Amino acid sequence: MKQSYINWGTNPLEESFLFPIDPDVVVSKLIIEIDDKVIEGKIIEKGKAKEKYEDAIASGNSAVLVQEDSERKDVLRMDIGNI
Repeated sequence: MKQSYINWGTNPLEESFLFPIDPDVVVSKLIIEIDDKVIEGKIIEKGKAKEKYEDAIASGNSAVLVQEDSERKDVLRMDIGNI
């Protein structure tokens, strides 16, 4: 998927995207480009991932968190912060 997003405001935003997935699919790689900066995802334990995401956002850095949606097991939720 490729999407261009422009934040015309003055404050950074956090956006969420939902992706339907087949139950047999395994996500093994994630690469995102934000303002010419490439972010390559790493698979880590859920609690640590959430903590690292929140720390990055609090520090003013852009960050991405992808996880199974809490309400639907057939959906991945991708949160992108400080865009």
